[in-house]
Amino acid sequence: MKKKLLVTLAACVSLAACSSTASESLVSSTLPTSSTTTITDVSEETIPITTSTVAPIPRSALPKLVDCPLQKISSDTSEVFKEVIRCVDGWAVGIPQRFVEKFTGDTDVEAEWILTNKPGKWTVMGVCHIYHPMTATLTICNNPYNDDAVDDTLIPPMPVQCVLWFGASLSDKIPETGCPEDSYS
Repeated sequence: MKKKLLVTLAACVSLAACSSTASESLVSSTLPTSSTTTITDVSEETIPITTSTVAPIPRSALPKLVDCPLQKISSDTSEVFKEVIRCVDGWAVGIPQRFVEKFTGDTDVEAEWILTNKPGKWTVMGVCHIYHPMTATLTICNNPYNDDAVDDTLIPPMPVQCVLWFGASLSDKIPETGCPEDSYS
């Protein structure tokens, strides 16, 4: 019975790792690497399990923060932004005034708007949960204007997420994202 349980556990972990690797490779420009873990049951029979992690992104590959064009972003998106928190060339994260007013008194807003400048005009990609990295499935992002799906071609590359997106550089997310420690700070 223990042997069947361990084999089932090994298969589940292996399938979960494969599923995770597929979505990560769509988002990240880094190459996955593999490591092997061995589980030994009571009878000393070993079962290898392969898991994937994302190769670390070197600090030199991270974009530099730039001044945020608050007025241009507000004009292009027809939103009055209270603040644009962080910007790199072509990408920004901010919170529009109407969103802030909706949550007046709530001191821990857990969503921010991700914006991209394509082609020459700022566009809202989506409203996303700040404590998780964005993935190809975009389960943490919503379209702020309607019920349409978020345009997954507008997902920032992982080096951009490392700098702009809080959730991508959390220590428990680094194996998934490859972001350097403290890349958001």
